[in-house]
Amino acid sequence: MVAMAALRGTIIRYTRLLFHLVCDDLAAGIEEGGDSSDHRFHGVVDLVQSTCVLDAFVSRWHFDNKIGTGAPISLEDAFDMFCQGCSPFGPFWDHHLQYWNESLARPQEVMFLRYEEIVSDPLKVVRNLACFLGVPFTEEEEKSGLAEQIVRFCSFDSLRNLDANKAGGGVERAGGKIFLEASSLFRKGKVGDWVNHMSKDMGEKMDLLVKDKFKGSGLEF
Repeated sequence: MVAMAALRGTIIRYTRLLFHLVCDDLAAGIEEGGDSSDHRFHGVVDLVQSTCVLDAFVSRWHFDNKIGTGAPISLEDAFDMFCQGCSPFGPFWDHHLQYWNESLARPQEVMFLRYEEIVSDPLKVVRNLACFLGVPFTEEEEKSGLAEQIVRFCSFDSLRNLDANKAGGGVERAGGKIFLEASSLFRKGKVGDWVNHMSKDMGEKMDLLVKDKFKGSGLEF
């Protein structure tokens, strides 16, 4: 229990520092006159899976256990930490609410992108993202099918089957406590898969918690 408490404290301190560093860089870019059409300042994109927080949680749990070199984290411990706001990028609700609010206040600098948008219309998303980053496709590029090529190249199967992502090896972090292989970034989860891992009570508790945290924000999950 002492080790778990220390881990939670470390995560909270680290994620608060990380968020402030991102915000400081964002503010600095704006003060220097940067905008989404200036290549010195590309903006920030926050990607969220919004239809099912439970599936997103399960995917994160699988990923954490893939890259961790110590004893695996039990689903119950991961669930308790999530509900207490302990996760690698700060409390789930705070992380996304901060970017959601910034995307409303500064849509030219912050894009809030839902995973479901990518799945339903990837070509539209690629074009919107290119415009947001200040590098819209030219007429010639559109005629050549460049946007479609990018969609195909960035598909799950295409990226997973690249030699660089199938090769062994990896990168150590956190003094050897984390070992990140490219293959660990790929897991084809399915909508509703959470029922194979979490109890009905756990699902209801997480749903109610997230709905309460987002209440009144205009952001729905």
